[in-house]
Amino acid sequence: MKNNALFAALLLTAGCLTSSVSPLLADEELTEKCWLPWNDQQCSVGSTGPMGPQGLQGTIGPIGLQGQQGDTGDMGPMGPQGLQGDTGPMGLQGPQGDTGDTGPMGPQGPQGVQGVCGLVAPLQYDLFVDVNQQTDSPDGSLSKPYNSITDAITAIQQAASGGDLQNVYTILIAGGSYVNEPDNTLIITGDGLRIALLAMGEVVLGSYSNPAQLIWNLNGQQIDQEGTLSKLAAEQPTPTLSIMSFNSGTSILGGKFNIPGGISVINNCYAKLEVSGNVGSITSQGGFPLDLFLTNSAIDQAVQTPNANLQLAEKTLFSDFVQVASYGSIRACSITAGMDIGAGWVSGNMQPQGILYSSCAGTFTSSTTTGAILYMDSYTAHSFVQAPRGTAAMDSSVQMDVLFSFPEG
Repeated sequence: MKNNALFAALLLTAGCLTSSVSPLLADEELTEKCWLPWNDQQCSVGSTGPMGPQGLQGTIGPIGLQGQQGDTGDMGPMGPQGLQGDTGPMGLQGPQGDTGDTGPMGPQGPQGVQGVCGLVAPLQYDLFVDVNQQTDSPDGSLSKPYNSITDAITAIQQAASGGDLQNVYTILIAGGSYVNEPDNTLIITGDGLRIALLAMGEVVLGSYSNPAQLIWNLNGQQIDQEGTLSKLAAEQPTPTLSIMSFNSGTSILGGKFNIPGGISVINNCYAKLEVSGNVGSITSQGGFPLDLFLTNSAIDQAVQTPNANLQLAEKTLFSDFVQVASYGSIRACSITAGMDIGAGWVSGNMQPQGILYSSCAGTFTSSTTTGAILYMDSYTAHSFVQAPRGTAAMDSSVQMDVLFSFPEG
């Protein structure tokens, strides 16, 4: 048996046997199937024997070179969100943006608690007077009104003494009987002043049993020695006194100015008087014309104003004789005791528009040598010819000119 194994090894060395030849072949098999090179004989190969056991693992060889980087694989699915970090510090405030559109008005809130009554500062050219209210240190404001009209006039005269003549001063007078004027007379002085007396209610100057008078005295300081207007007077506004009633057509707010003692004007300079109210009488004297405006008034006694241009009389009742220098427009009036048209102040510059929609009674005369013309519409002309209202008459100095068309104004 040992000889057969050695023989097989020689055969392998000589290339006779393949790796598949089992070293355990029997001697007779090798004799029959093997090729012996030394005797030039070929032996036949036997069938492959069973695989032998695996040999021991060899040592690991050296690591080869690193290959090229492969392509990036597809992105894997997103992992869950991490925990929220701490809030960082606030950044700087950015610039202010454009103002947005105004939103709709919200509902009105509840009424607040009534506050403490505060002081109302006096207006610069508007003063308040209330005979029914006594206050400490009155200043003409709504909360501290003057108690008399004279006090308000004095305050205006002091303000105007500094040369402030370009504004109209308005005295707003609360309703009541003003029996507290000195000597029962309201005296208004001050050349160049423009003053408006506004009755906010039923105002009576004095009382009906003891009527007070209003005197407007213009001493004519702006007139030079020659009797002509000085340069300073030409630059000053026309002195104006407006006596107005606050009539709104309601019994709550309606008011009326009542001067039962009448109005007396002493004007040694050109002046303008406006009246809306009930007046006892109107008189004027002076060397210069007075422009007279009467609206919504009732004149209980005579109008003796020989230097007055009756520029406008509208919705006015004349209960006694009327004397004027000239007339402009008399509309919707009632003249009950005649009228005299006298010296004709600036008559050349004043074209009468006529006596329109009015009723007339008494005698109409003219004290000027040139006479006067009564321009009237046909309605007014009937007062002279038609009974029972036809009680008016004209003397030889007056002519009638009935207007069938007349200028607007």
